Amino acid sequence: LKQNFENFEVIVADASVAEDATEHLVKRLQRQYANLRYTAVPNTNRNIVLRKLALTLGVKAAWAPWVVFINPEGAPESSNWLAHLARRFDDTKDVVMGYANYDDSLGSPGRRAVLQRAHRFAQQVQALARGTVVGCDACNVAFRREWFLAQGGFVDSLSLPYGECMMLVALRAEAQRISVVLHPEAKVRIPL
Repeated sequence: LKQNFENFEVIVADASVAEDATEHLVKRLQRQYANLRYTAVPNTNRNIVLRKLALTLGVKAAWAPWVVFINPEGAPESSNWLAHLARRFDDTKDVVMGYANYDDSLGSPGRRAVLQRAHRFAQQVQALARGTVVGCDACNVAFRREWFLAQGGFVDSLSLPYGECMMLVALRAEAQRISVVLHPEAKVRIPL
């Protein structure tokens, strides 16, 4: 909510089962942030994984031509995070991948997870450089809204509990229409 970027909206797409807690928090924050909006998964969700349904509802509710996915636990490293991602938003791209990783101050178990996640991201970037798409990380990725909807969103992964962004990009995106942002201020930190 405190990004150095003009005209952006934050849509909380609530997939939680906690009754009204998220909605009440968002309503309180909306008094301070006019660009904050809320949508929730309806009680009848046709057996679709709640996260996928929430993300799709968030995309459909968005007004902007680009949507950025970040995990609820994720925190941008900088107030310039969105500005760095947005530098790659144009009509020649459909996907903009940013880097996300765990807090690396947790000692040995944390360091191992950080290295594994960094390695996976490096493999994705190397594959893109060779013209091959192998997916992306759902913790820091942007989609051109029109492209996301034209691809049917997460239609290819409805039966899977996770991996929705990875599959969408791997199966539907073209390597030359994906951009990667490696700037340190474009990083998202997530809890282990």
